[in-house]
Amino acid sequence: MSECSKFDHGTILYVEEGDPKASFDSFNWKKEISEEIEKMTLNFNDPETDPEGVAFTMKIAVKRTDTVQKLKDAISYRTGLPTNAFYLVRSTTSREIKELNKTLVFVGLQNGALIKI
Repeated sequence: MSECSKFDHGTILYVEEGDPKASFDSFNWKKEISEEIEKMTLNFNDPETDPEGVAFTMKIAVKRTDTVQKLKDAISYRTGLPTNAFYLVRSTTSREIKELNKTLVFVGLQNGALIKI
């Protein structure tokens, strides 16, 4: 059996055509991978069908560096609710996320987090 590369769960493989003699900085892979690493998907409940926050059927893609206010604005746009009509609550701790000017990473949100609105 011959040796080959091993890919683990979550590995990103980026293939880009180009001249092998071109400058290393002329390729787009670094920018693309940086953007992919920056993305985060959060799950939240649908206030119409699940007001108690039991099933988290709605998903939203955001950047890790977005503020909580930007997340709230995106959820508002998606659900049609005004931003002042709901709070963001961590499903795991049942604590409200109040720091609207802080980044999502700063308040401890991670990819796949469950948020009740």
